[in-house]
Amino acid sequence: MPGRDTLHRRYELKRTSLTRRTPLKSRSERRSTLYKNERVPLVREMLKERPFCEAERAGAPGKCFGGLSLHEILPRGRGGSITDRDNIKVVCISHNERISNDVDVMRWAYDTGFLRRA
Repeated sequence: MPGRDTLHRRYELKRTSLTRRTPLKSRSERRSTLYKNERVPLVREMLKERPFCEAERAGAPGKCFGGLSLHEILPRGRGGSITDRDNIKVVCISHNERISNDVDVMRWAYDTGFLRRA
């Protein structure tokens, strides 16, 4: 209504706690099926084919440390696929973390194709 300065409610709002009765799923059913049927076999296959850190062989700064993991060139959040072989490199955990967090290593990764802009 024109001319009113304050908002008046007809009923008082009900206060409730924000607790969930069931925990949120970490993955949807569709994503879980994709992981089970495509991603897991791909990971096993790629680790057998390339049992070494590709970043170290390509001359990445820093030393290798930790086990091997798969690094996505175009991350999922930017539209990358988790099952596309061309989007995945095998790297050690140390290099995978540094590619994601260290600015100097990120520059190297963009220059050498270990990271790609969307």
